[in-house]
Amino acid sequence: MRGKDVLTTLVGKESFDRENVGKEYKLLAEAIENPNSFIFLLDEVMQIEPKDEIRHALLRAQIEYLLNLSLDMENNQKRMYISKIIEKLLFGKNLLEEKEKKD
Repeated sequence: MRGKDVLTTLVGKESFDRENVGKEYKLLAEAIENPNSFIFLLDEVMQIEPKDEIRHALLRAQIEYLLNLSLDMENNQKRMYISKIIEKLLFGKNLLEEKEKKD
């Protein structure tokens, strides 16, 4: 992804103290940034507590990848897929897909 890195997108702030970011955000960033390694992080990801802040972080990532899809199609598609899978695993459904179905 060009521009913002994954952790910045997940946190939703351009300026923040990376040392004080919650471990779940760092884990999500690692899983999304390295989609082919996700299978090795699955158990840890499944332990993340499904809070609104986590869902919002995943939504930010999905929107970022949709907006920048043409810049790096293959990587952004993989990252989008992983962020959707994580959302479904933690929350049971994908919020953006549900909104699209209603429209």
